[in-house]
Amino acid sequence: MKYKHILFDVDGTLVDNESAVINTWQQTIEELLGKHFEKNELDFVLGIPGVTTMQKLGIENPDKAFELWSRNFQKHRSEMVQSRYLLTLKRLVLLRQPVCI
Repeated sequence: MKYKHILFDVDGTLVDNESAVINTWQQTIEELLGKHFEKNELDFVLGIPGVTTMQKLGIENPDKAFELWSRNFQKHRSEMVQSRYLLTLKRLVLLRQPVCI
């Protein structure tokens, strides 16, 4: 069977980026608002758009905040790890087997 399109769900499925996202928000909030949030207090940021997070936190300048968040995220990218799904997918692709996960 030939596929025309393949869709990959990266965030939280193929790549575990939870730690990187939480740590990035933690750093960004401290720099923007001077407030410290514990990691468990930032669980709500996972799975929602960044602009929604900014609204919930009362951040007034989303453009500036997003620019800072992006710079901070680059510092935390190394915290992302490949999930077991990505490792399985890589193995199957290397074996050239049809895959459905």
